[in-house]
Amino acid sequence: MIPMLYRFVQSSHPRSGLIGCLSFTVVSLSLHNRPEGDSAVTFTIAMGLCFFVGTAVPILVNWVLWPFVARHELRSAMSSMIFFMSIIYRNVVAKYVYFEEGKEPTALDIQKSEQLEGHIREGFLRIRQLLELTRHEIRLRAPFDPLPYSALADACERFFDYLIAVRQAALFYNPGYIRDNPVASEKLLGYRRDAVAAILGNLYILAGALRSQRKVPRYLPNAGAARRKLLLRTIEIEDEIAAQAERIGSFNTRWSDIHSFSFNESLTGCIAQLEELEELAKLIVGEQGFDDDLKEDAVDQLRNNPLEYKKRLKQIYPNAILPIPKLISCPTPSVHAQNIL
Repeated sequence: MIPMLYRFVQSSHPRSGLIGCLSFTVVSLSLHNRPEGDSAVTFTIAMGLCFFVGTAVPILVNWVLWPFVARHELRSAMSSMIFFMSIIYRNVVAKYVYFEEGKEPTALDIQKSEQLEGHIREGFLRIRQLLELTRHEIRLRAPFDPLPYSALADACERFFDYLIAVRQAALFYNPGYIRDNPVASEKLLGYRRDAVAAILGNLYILAGALRSQRKVPRYLPNAGAARRKLLLRTIEIEDEIAAQAERIGSFNTRWSDIHSFSFNESLTGCIAQLEELEELAKLIVGEQGFDDDLKEDAVDQLRNNPLEYKKRLKQIYPNAILPIPKLISCPTPSVHAQNIL
């Protein structure tokens, strides 16, 4: 009873301890009501075998025949969905926005994009079904809060809606005066690369963090700043070209401005939703600082071998001046580790 009680209270996997405590309680109470003449040892062995078989069979079924846990599948599904968002964003940018001359999107490309968007839309419905399944799971280890996952799915779907708006606006908004101008394209190349790479990098990091259940880094590439630099530089180049180009009809200018506004606002909305995805992912898996690993190791290292721990810090920070940690004067190792860093 004592080992099972300890495992139920102190272990990170309390289900086995709970089963052991229940088995001990049921067997102990059943001994008082057993038929006369039966041996206590035989009765205890029989009841213990019943509990063992009743526990082992569901474990084998859940782990081997049907290893399905809705909350785990939900996290994996959200990771896959964010990764698919990066693929769709990359395809939209490559085929509809920054395509090369003579490689305009065809009707077949548009049809494939619409089919892919339909599959992604169905994926969001499946994610919401997984959210419903998590409410009916037994939570013996810890409570499960589905609200962050629901908000993450909503933010991801809004990001997807903005991508669809970008694709549709790019079909009508064709800044040929920039694309056909090699000088202007060369000036915007670095800004475009930074804006696209920042969004793709953030999506890859968030998808990997959810997949592996690792904390999200505290500082990620700033997609908003990269987008702002691109817009400012584009406005400067547009003003330079407009000063040298001939005036065009007011009707064409009006429709060009409408599609340009829709295109730019949709891309800006993608960045706003990306920032919300970052906040929600940090809420689910946590936020990682630059010295989290050192703080986790500080407890054992400072108690066991302070000199070895100082040597390790010296290898990580060779230019830092680190004092020799004193075990007696260190009230809590984590606080002392923060003072060292």
